[in-house]
Formats: sequence, C-alpha cells, structure tokens
Amino acid sequence: MGKVLFFNFPGEGHINPTIPLVEELIKQGEEVVYYCVEEYKIKIEKTGALFRPYENFLTPSHITKRVNEKIDPLEMLLYMGKAMDATVEKVLKEVRDEEYDYVIYDNNFAAGWIIADVLNLPKISSYTTFAINQEIFSTLIQNRGEMDKNSQKYQEIEEIKTKWKDKYGVLLTNKKKPHDMPRRYHPCIHLEVLST
Repeated sequence: MGKVLFFNFPGEGHINPTIPLVEELIKQGEEVVYYCVEEYKIKIEKTGALFRPYENFLTPSHITKRVNEKIDPLEMLLYMGKAMDATVEKVLKEVRDEEYDYVIYDNNFAAGWIIADVLNLPKISSYTTFAINQEIFSTLIQNRGEMDKNSQKYQEIEEIKTKWKDKYGVLLTNKKKPHDMPRRYHPCIHLEVLST
C-alpha cells in the first residue's frame, strides 16, 4: 500500500476532522506519517499514524490578538511565512532519505503544499471551516486591516516568497479577493500556491 505525509495546522477544528480519515487510511493499509504540534501527539498516535512534531507557532498571545484586536495582515503573513519556512526546512531534512507516495495537507498550512511540490508528490488538500453568516463574514473582512506594501514586514514577506521561488521552485500569489470568497471563508489570509 501507499505511504503518506500528512501536514496539519494546529487547532482542534483542523485536527479532529482528519482523525477518522487517518484511521481509515491506516485500516486500508496506508502508512501515515503525520506532522503537527506536540499538543496533538496522543490524539494522532491513537490513529496508528507515526507522529512527528514541528514547532508550535500559535502562542496563546498570538491567538488572543487575532480574536480581540484588529488583525495586521502583514504581521500575520510574516509570522506564518516564517513558521512555514522553518517547518519546510525541518521536514525536508527529516524526509530526504524516505519515500512517500502522496501528501495530505491542511489548506491553511502551505508548508504541506510546498513540501509536496519539492518532493514532486501528488497532493490532497484538507479544507476545514466553521459555520459563518454574512454578518460574521463582513466583520472578519473589516477587521483584517490594510497592507502597507512599503513596510519592513512586507519586504520580509517578499524575501521569504523569493527564497521559496528560488530554492524550491514555488511561487506564492494572493489571488483571492474578499468579494469572491464563498461563505465558508476562513478568517486567515489565503494564499494560492503555484508550482513554477
């Protein structure tokens, strides 16, 4: 049977829906290596998957700020970009002598997509979300803040994107517009990852 690399975003709403999927994959004879943060180790190992950690980049203060304050999109992008960059480098070192058949990754965690592209593997996106109405959606859009493309943060984000393009052959673009997003919109900033 196949061997899968699984990458998930740290959070109950991202992890819990994948547990039955992983259990079924293992029941069908697949070997699953599942990357996430230590907090979910026991839950993931109970499925029969091999758990491997990456550093937890979601600190309680980061989560509180996202919920209670206006979200600075550049700060969030930079924070996530640095976290994904560290995860990509760590994982690629760990799996360089291993063979996999495909990757499953959470759509909010581009590291999985990048790793699949670097390893030239087929990829499947897991998309989790929460129930949302138009009022909540409008509030989330209003609370995103504006992007200052002249700021140091923006320049650092561009440096990370350039590194990924040059080192891994992966191009990140922000193609989603708020008015194009379906009601299942997730309140983090979406980036479309394109292979070059």
